[in-house]
Amino acid sequence: MSLLEKSSKINVKIEWLFIFFIILQPILDISAFFGFPFSIGVRALAMLFGFFYILLYPESKYKKSAIFYLFILGIFMVINFIINFTFKANFVWIDEVEYIIKTSYVILMLVTYIFVFRRLSSRVNWENIIQRNISIALAIIGIAMFIAELTGSGRRSYRAINKEGHSGWFFSANELSAILAMGLGILLLYFISTKISTKLILLPFLLLVTWSMLTIGTKVGLGAMLIILIVTLLITIMDVIRNRKKWINIVFIGFVTIVSLLIIPYTSVQHNLDIKVFNWFGHFTEDPSESDDIEQPEEEQKPNPVEQGELSQALLSGRGDFLINHWNQYKQAPVQQKLFGMGYGGNYESSPKLVEMDFFDYFFSFGVVGFIILILPFLAIGFLIIKNIFVSKFKLIRPVSFLLIVEIGLGLGIASIAGHIFSAPSSGYYFVLLISYLYAYTSHFREKLFNAY
Repeated sequence: MSLLEKSSKINVKIEWLFIFFIILQPILDISAFFGFPFSIGVRALAMLFGFFYILLYPESKYKKSAIFYLFILGIFMVINFIINFTFKANFVWIDEVEYIIKTSYVILMLVTYIFVFRRLSSRVNWENIIQRNISIALAIIGIAMFIAELTGSGRRSYRAINKEGHSGWFFSANELSAILAMGLGILLLYFISTKISTKLILLPFLLLVTWSMLTIGTKVGLGAMLIILIVTLLITIMDVIRNRKKWINIVFIGFVTIVSLLIIPYTSVQHNLDIKVFNWFGHFTEDPSESDDIEQPEEEQKPNPVEQGELSQALLSGRGDFLINHWNQYKQAPVQQKLFGMGYGGNYESSPKLVEMDFFDYFFSFGVVGFIILILPFLAIGFLIIKNIFVSKFKLIRPVSFLLIVEIGLGLGIASIAGHIFSAPSSGYYFVLLISYLYAYTSHFREKLFNAY
């Protein structure tokens, strides 16, 4: 057996490891919650396997570019570490290394899965494999959330006692909301593509996932659930109108949508929204029967917080304050840090704190140079996807690609406003899967289209 054949066989095995790795994600997060630390080691091994997979990948026009990019990324991260070690007053090397590894993990997984899914797309039922594994991962999350609810063992989503919600056996409510937001569309794609008997099996898990998104209690979970369910319902209706079949999908998706809407008043997110409405738009209306008919001294009228832009602050959960603080740190930082970043949490005085708006965290943590380097693969892949769409004359805009675009748009929106995507291994991983899936889908469709002529 030649060396080329051996490397090809090794790569096939690594590909299937990465496909199985999708199912493993919630198990890693749950194990970390219960104090079993092997999740860090497994993800570190995934980075190592990913790098070797790219090295052993058959020659292609993108392989050399990918290796060169990862080499540049590695050099930059070393420079970032050295500069912050030199200039940062409160330098905690463990925090810096951990943040660098987390950020690099998401990027390396993106490059790896671009190649894995591209190769997988040449096989039969490749989309079914991806959709099934992501659906299994979400089902595991839903089951864990339900058991945590029954046993009262879930981690609170908020520190404030006047807010409700829990993230089950997962550490971060924000990350879990992002995961479910980005995964729900794939679960629905898998659901509508199966036969009725399989739909009946999947239905309880689908309802568990939508319930989980509401139980966490975050705005992200509620908003994403509504958007994805409505978009999917519209897609199924249009599909039935066009093809005159699969009407059963409308029944099932309509049922899930109605049930999800009906349970909102009984979930944590409704309680938290009531608090937000109270804080934004006034005060409780006083019952005339309970009020004393006594003239009270006129208080100084306070400006409406909505008129002062505090509504946007509330939507951002106070992230605007952290943004201003980091901007002030950046203005005072030496030119080396402006170019290569201020590291984890910026040039803080007491304790590190991210803005939790990923694009800004990229900029402040890694500087102008780092921001360009880190954002480059997303821009490059986005360009290739758009190119495939235009070359195919928009013929590949179908339910799968449309829902993937919506999901990616949601992921970018969450990253921009709530963070916990680009430097979070758990949720960033699902964002990577969506982009890689869309790239493989558009490239595969384009090839089939040209082969047909």
